[in-house]
Amino acid sequence: QLNITIGARIERIKANLERMRWLPYNAAGKAVWVNAADQKMYLFSEGDTLFEARAIIGRITRKTPSFQSDMNHLVFSPTWTVPPTILYNDVIPAVRKDIGYLASKNMQVLSMDGKVIDPHTIDWKSVRRNFPYMIRQGPGTDNALGLVKFMFPNPYNVYLHDTPGKSLFAKDERTLSSGCIRIENPEQLAFLLLENQGWDKARINMAMQGKREQMVRLNQNIPTTISYLTAWADAQGALHFRADRYDKDPALIRALHQKAQAGK
Repeated sequence: QLNITIGARIERIKANLERMRWLPYNAAGKAVWVNAADQKMYLFSEGDTLFEARAIIGRITRKTPSFQSDMNHLVFSPTWTVPPTILYNDVIPAVRKDIGYLASKNMQVLSMDGKVIDPHTIDWKSVRRNFPYMIRQGPGTDNALGLVKFMFPNPYNVYLHDTPGKSLFAKDERTLSSGCIRIENPEQLAFLLLENQGWDKARINMAMQGKREQMVRLNQNIPTTISYLTAWADAQGALHFRADRYDKDPALIRALHQKAQAGK
């Protein structure tokens, strides 16, 4: 860090000023903001910070995208449908070794219309990339999504959720997910989003320990921004820099230089 020149720092500041121009400005009401480069998530209300939490973001090969959307519902005690990459690379090989793997992970094989399929009736050795079923993990403390997820429509199928891997939040480098954002202390975020809908912490805790999924719609959509800022100044004017984990700064700096040259 000490070897980064002042000139390089200035270029990064310029790049992030450009990124800030792309961000929506909404000081009214509540808003959720994730800075993937900072590995942090914030809940704002009227411009003030109500809640902040460490976040786990997408690994380098499965980057968390930047976009804006509106959070419109929560799901307590969620199920998890295993996505194709994990299905073929991890779950099916594990089942081939031990058919009991599914039961140990609270997983069921389902037909595409939701009917339960006996895993013993499947020839797992012959399964390749044409698996005609879904594998779904039931609610519980070992569920990959944890005990609650926060949903906002987007084309990337990315959302915020809890995680059973709490110890990972202690790591400095938290590029560990498949693109979604895992957050610390999600029950506090749920409370702050639902407190005006009659949900206290005891009710939230009960819903998070449920045996079935429970969807709760928000009375008011919450603007949600997934951003990527590697430099910014805080409210006190202190300048902050973060590692360019996804190596996005160089391309933006080059584009700004090209635009400047074209304008001469």
